[in-house]
Amino acid sequence: MGRGATLVPPWTRGHVITHVARAGDSLCRLLTWARTGVETPQYTGMDARAAEIEA
Repeated sequence: MGRGATLVPPWTRGHVITHVARAGDSLCRLLTWARTGVETPQYTGMDARAAEIEA
């Protein structure tokens, strides 16, 4: 199912779905920061962002 082509080659449908889900996770971290006042960056740094995207 997740291996089909998309409009953003070379990504598959699985890549797109995972990207949307992980972006949601990162936005939840920002919402936690806004709600609690406890600094919770979207990503701990560009290397962490790249690793999360790759994973």
